[in-house]
Amino acid sequence: MRLSSDRHRALIGRLLEENSDFRIQWAEHAVERFASRQRVFEHPEDGRRVFEHHSLVPSDAPGLSVVMYVPV
Repeated sequence: MRLSSDRHRALIGRLLEENSDFRIQWAEHAVERFASRQRVFEHPEDGRRVFEHHSLVPSDAPGLSVVMYVPV
């Protein structure tokens, strides 16, 4: 579901009406879009692994996303 779609706006409207916790979080802008960032994982055998986490959307397929974890 795209953030600008009618379905998304309808869902947000229903949640704002029916859920006070959601209403507070939405007003505080605690809901954010995806942003590239660093991710750290603790592997049981290989120890600490650090990656850059990216999500790419192909211009010819806006309904898809490609998630990449790039070793740092």
